[in-house]
Amino acid sequence: MSPRWSLSSLSYRVLGLATVIFLLSPLVIVVWLSFGSSPYMAKPSLDFSLRWYEEIFTASRWTGPFQHSLIIAAGSSVLSLLLATPAALGLAKAQGRRAVGLNFGVMVPFFMPGLILAVGLLMFASRIGLSGTFPGIMIAHSLWGTPIAYLAIRAVYAGTDTAAEEAARVLGAGPLRTFFLVTLPSILPGVAAGALFAFVISFNEFMMSLFLTAPRTVTLPVVIWTSLRYEVSPAVAAIASVFIGISVIAVIIGLRLVGTRGLLQLTAADAVKK
Repeated sequence: MSPRWSLSSLSYRVLGLATVIFLLSPLVIVVWLSFGSSPYMAKPSLDFSLRWYEEIFTASRWTGPFQHSLIIAAGSSVLSLLLATPAALGLAKAQGRRAVGLNFGVMVPFFMPGLILAVGLLMFASRIGLSGTFPGIMIAHSLWGTPIAYLAIRAVYAGTDTAAEEAARVLGAGPLRTFFLVTLPSILPGVAAGALFAFVISFNEFMMSLFLTAPRTVTLPVVIWTSLRYEVSPAVAAIASVFIGISVIAVIIGLRLVGTRGLLQLTAADAVKK
């Protein structure tokens, strides 16, 4: 290896390391602050305490919205799978302009600004009596959960061999029997990854929740935003750390289920939306 090549390689590695440090340092600081004992958001210190984690898991101001977020995220992920699975199976191996148009149609809500969707959904939900209800919020969150689940399932199904499905149909199995006994086991990693990422997106969603929730259905991100308007409590850092942990776990599981290529498709879509 020539010195010039070695210097170039070292430069890229140093630049890559600097980029990683730049991206992760805010997360590290937030986690560090969540273990502080001070009642105020002060600079990081070595005085560690679990006080704020105890508060967010015991105080009703945090536990109620946390439960609401879990309920909404679970319902939204199920609804997203019910919508995304048939779309992914129908379009995964389709070709032509019509297929491109249909793929674009599935992904359109994911790239719409949250504020525009929130205002439109508020008007729609108010007219049909779903404003401030769990089903209404679940439907709203599924507009972003369905495209991400669609990408995960489509990425897995596009790489499968349909010979087993064709053989099952030839041997007399009906569409439902073929789906549950042959197709579903082959796309299960994509289904699991899609459900997981749809859950995380719904759990973290703020803009649509701000417009659509009521006091009986308020979610954790909305409570965090309200709290930050009047005080800056280290409890918010503790909640943020929990969000970070959930996201990291989701990424690790996603890598195991759909691989690096499938995960890159999901994260790229999420990055474009943001």
